Amino acid sequence: INAEYMGSIDDQKQAASLSSSARRVERFDRVEGPIICPGHSRPVPDVAFSSETSQEAYLISSCLDNKSMLRDGITGDWIGTFIGHKGAVWYARLNAHSSQAVTASADFSVKLWDTNTGDELHCFPHKHIVKTAVFSHDGTHIYT
Repeated sequence: INAEYMGSIDDQKQAASLSSSARRVERFDRVEGPIICPGHSRPVPDVAFSSETSQEAYLISSCLDNKSMLRDGITGDWIGTFIGHKGAVWYARLNAHSSQAVTASADFSVKLWDTNTGDELHCFPHKHIVKTAVFSHDGTHIYT
């Protein structure tokens, strides 16, 4: 490989920043070390990233503190907290458009949330602790 053709690492970074997809990678270059996301007060059994939607990514976490949190998937910045479960939240997932979230809890329920407002849309009672809940591929069903 010809070193003159490749240029310096700084030249490569500048060239990469010209494309829109590389601009997203550039955001990662500014982060040094791990991203700390404070907020939960107990262990976090599950974390999941959303599908990327129009250059945005989200992170949803479940926690044994009875809460689930929504964060910016790139920076880790807090967006909102889903409050309403009376038991540990074991699992949380976003639908394909990141417009809804589903949480599974030790309070024998699964809750459907609006991610824009934080409102609980529906509560699905169960006869036992619920440790997983996911959306169907088309988003029309929730499986527990």
